Amino acid sequence: MKAVVVEIRDKYVAVLSNDGRIYKIKNDDYNIGQEIEIKKYLVNNNRFIKTIATVAASIMLLVVPAWAYLTPYSYVSLDVNPSLEYTVNIFDRVLRVEAVNDDGEMILKEMNLDELKNKNIEVAVQEVVDDIIEAGFLEKSEEGGIVIATSSKNDEKSQELADKLKLQVEEKIKEEFIESKVEVEAIGVGEERVQEAKELGVTPGKLNLVEKLQESSENPDDIIVEDWLKKPVKEIMKATKQNKKEEKAVNKEIENGQKLEDNETEEVYDKKNVESKEMDKEIKKEEKVESKEENILDKETNKEEKLIDKEDKKEGKEGKEEKPTGNGNNKEDKSKGKEVKNKDH
Repeated sequence: MKAVVVEIRDKYVAVLSNDGRIYKIKNDDYNIGQEIEIKKYLVNNNRFIKTIATVAASIMLLVVPAWAYLTPYSYVSLDVNPSLEYTVNIFDRVLRVEAVNDDGEMILKEMNLDELKNKNIEVAVQEVVDDIIEAGFLEKSEEGGIVIATSSKNDEKSQELADKLKLQVEEKIKEEFIESKVEVEAIGVGEERVQEAKELGVTPGKLNLVEKLQESSENPDDIIVEDWLKKPVKEIMKATKQNKKEEKAVNKEIENGQKLEDNETEEVYDKKNVESKEMDKEIKKEEKVESKEENILDKETNKEEKLIDKEDKKEGKEGKEEKPTGNGNNKEDKSKGKEVKNKDH
């Protein structure tokens, strides 16, 4: 449980808890205004000082120092077309409610502001949403939107509060419209963003919404921020959705075109691959024919060479047969020579 130190007395301090009560606990070197976590077993209920009536600020101010309760800690804005902003203390109690536009002024005139003050912010926002529905700004049959923005001195606290309020408002919308077309957005923003929005005379939630519209546009320069800030939340959301729808359609078209191009490229590749395979077949076929022709030619050549060798061998054999005949004649000549020689003697 969270609490703020509001008074220090020696070994004990008085703390104001977020349930609206003051407890006396042991002093652990605390400082005035310090936010602390207290555990239930540390709280001495016998030392309970007083239960503060949350709807009566006068009683609370008598019990705790004014600064402990009246110091702004968080900021909450609510936009439909009526735009309102709440100033909240550290205990999520409403200190102030202000209108940001004419429709917001109209809503606040129908409400008792004194009853909103000092209430928990969740309750205060819910009551304002009730009046906005009754005034016809949100209808069951039409698309609508609610934007909540929170800012706090603690970023974690800011986002926590935004999530809590979003859930609360969504439950309220479902309670009123079973089949609702109302979209609820909630964001946590920094104090600088709050100041920037105030300078433009709007809430940070609506400023963020228009910037989202600008980002979703194909031509961001065509979105005049000042003009769109004057329009209801539902119109801004509708335009943003339309831009996103068109962007999605374009992306799908590009994707389909890319797929078609890829398919065509693949078909061309397949065709070239088939042609290449056919060409390879033709080349192999031609090579096979050429190889066959070469084999035939080689066989013919070998055959001719064998015939030539055969003829050469035949001629060589005939030559050898003639040579012995020549030798015999010589013997005869030699014999005759001898006979002649003997006669001379």
